Amino acid sequence: MAENRYSSEFKEQALSKARQRGSRTLASVASELNLSVGTLKGWLKTQRRVSADPPHAADLPSDVPASQWNAAQRLLALHESHPLTGTALRCTHGVVRRVCSNTS
Repeated sequence: MAENRYSSEFKEQALSKARQRGSRTLASVASELNLSVGTLKGWLKTQRRVSADPPHAADLPSDVPASQWNAAQRLLALHESHPLTGTALRCTHGVVRRVCSNTS
């Protein structure tokens, strides 16, 4: 089993340097930190994967009318409903839920 050689604080500092490197290459940042480029790229990839987990429609409040959702919630509903058309679109979010329950 692989041993965890680097503290989480070190990883965060390395990732911060890599993200804010400007015109420098990842190789130069890795060299400065005495890391392999592969290790640094792996950390960046893992961080992107973790932070890229998008919210889902299940995160939308069902007890609050759509007209009272904040901007992030409205944007999420828009993204979730974008590929839908017609009745499916009208039955997806907010106040039209009551209409859809009558059409089943």
